[in-house]
Amino acid sequence: MVRRARIDEAAARRIFGILTWFSRTREAYDRERDFMIGQGIPASFLPDPGPGRFVSSASSSRACP
Repeated sequence: MVRRARIDEAAARRIFGILTWFSRTREAYDRERDFMIGQGIPASFLPDPGPGRFVSSASSSRACP
């Protein structure tokens, strides 16, 4: 699968989507992105997170009512 993702952007995006599905912080998202780049997948195949994907750390630390 990784071999295909090195040459197929759609495959790379699918794998990346699975790896980042539960990423709650930009740091976690970037760790997965760096991992895939380290596996030889072109950075241009991997999207940046969409706007509003992550909440600020200040608001995420508040307790739910």
